Amino acid sequence: LVQLEVIGGNWESYTWNLDNGVTARGSAVVYEYQGPGRYNVQVKVLDTYGCAYEAQQVIEVKEFEAVWVPSGFTPNGDQTNDLLTVQSRLIQQMNFQVYDRWGGQVFQSSTLNPTWDGKNMKGKDLPSGVYVYRLRYIDVKGEAFVKRGSITLVR
Repeated sequence: LVQLEVIGGNWESYTWNLDNGVTARGSAVVYEYQGPGRYNVQVKVLDTYGCAYEAQQVIEVKEFEAVWVPSGFTPNGDQTNDLLTVQSRLIQQMNFQVYDRWGGQVFQSSTLNPTWDGKNMKGKDLPSGVYVYRLRYIDVKGEAFVKRGSITLVR
C-alpha cells in the first residue's frame, strides 16, 4: 500500500493521476499497486481563487517481503543478539524448522515470529556452525510459500 498526501496550503480540490490509468480525489490517497515498479504520480490542486498547481513525483514500489530470517546470531549469553527471531508481516500461519549439517532437526516452531535460542529440542546448547532452515507459511490472502536458507550460529 502506498499513502500519498498533500500537506499544507488552502486547497479547494485535489486530483491525482497514479500513472496506471487510475485517478483519485482528496488530499490523501491510499492505493495498492499490483506489482513492483517505478510510477510517475501527479497531483493537481486548485486554490480558492481557481488557480491550478501541479506536482509530480516518481515513487518506487518494491517487492513485499512477508518474512525475514536473520542470517546469523550469537547465543553466548552477553545479552546482544542472543536470540534468532523470525519476523513476519501479514502472515496467518507459519512452521519454522532448523536442521544441522547431517539433516537432523534441531528446532521447530509453529508460532508466528518464532524465536530460537541456539539450543536443540532437548535444551542443549548447539555448537557454532551453519544450520539450514525451512519455513512454510500462509499469508493473509491464503497463499502458501516455502522459504529456505542458512543461519550461522556463533558462540
